[in-house]
Order: sequence, then C-alpha cells, then structure tokens
Amino acid sequence: MLDLFDRLATRPAGALAGWRDGAPVTHGEFLARANAWAAFGQRSQATQVALFIEDSLEFSAALLGAWLSRKTVWLVADTLPASCTALAGRVDAFWGEFPAQHAPGAPLPGDAWDGPWRAPAGDFPAMIVYTSGSTGAPTPIPKRLSQLTSEVAALEAQFGAGLEGADVIATVSHQHIYGLLFRILW
Repeated sequence: MLDLFDRLATRPAGALAGWRDGAPVTHGEFLARANAWAAFGQRSQATQVALFIEDSLEFSAALLGAWLSRKTVWLVADTLPASCTALAGRVDAFWGEFPAQHAPGAPLPGDAWDGPWRAPAGDFPAMIVYTSGSTGAPTPIPKRLSQLTSEVAALEAQFGAGLEGADVIATVSHQHIYGLLFRILW
C-alpha cells in the first residue's frame, strides 16, 4: 500500500474508479475529490480527524486526502450522540457527515491539492479504529500505515490472483475495519 499513492497518481484518468447511483465514476473524478480533501486538510491545523461518510468513493477520497495532508483518521461506526461525544475529546476536527453541532468540514468548490502525491512513512499513525464494544466499552486501536499495508498485502497474496478483473460487492460498511480493508484499501 505504500505505493498506493504512486499507483493512484499514474492511473489513467478515464479508468473506472467505481459506481455511484448506477453511473460510472472515473479515476479522474475520484482524484479530483481526493485532491479537494487534501487541500481542505492542508488548510487545517487539525492532526486528528474523525471521518464519517456513507458513500464509499467519497469516503475513499477523503481518507486519501487526510493521509496526503498527514492527518490521523479516527474511524467510527456511526454518528450517534454517544459516539460523537466520545470522539470530541480525542479529535481536532470532524470531517464528513456528522451532526451540525460538531461543525463537520468538507472541501470548498474549486479546492485542489498543490502538494506532492507521496505516501506518508510506514510508521505514520494512519488510523484509529474501535473495537465493537461487545464485551465492554469500545476501545480505540491505533493502526500505522505499515500495519494496514501488511494486512492489504496478505489479502492480495491470498485472494488477488483469483479475483483479477472481478467486480467487488461489499456488505460490510467501510466504517468498520473489515469493510475498510476489503472494500476500500485492498
């Protein structure tokens, strides 16, 4: 995954990035959104951001934008009041679809990243995910970029060759670690 940024930067703009409401989204359109989120992040002094966006493509663009602008992303399963309250003491900003009282941010029209498309270092604290809380209070678990890279490499080694060119249909939300790994990062 450390080469993810290079691969994304050099992929043809007309390539298919995904589908939204039955319509194809090109890689160029996806990169424009990632660049907008990175520019938004570049303007912010926040280093810890909570991210919640239901649309997988927009979430992916925001995640890449956060990492390009060197933000640690806090991944939560929902935007319920208790979840938001728990996050409020831990993050500097809320990005995406949070309730208005948390002043969620998003890029402005015309935002464009002017920095390099470079992956953060492997030890970059890329993400904080939460345990489910099924046996107690949900616990935050930090994930370095190298850990996420290793998990994606393991998925590719196990399943990659057999899925060449296959469509991916996901049932687990990308707001959960398994959905994130299988649906977004891999």
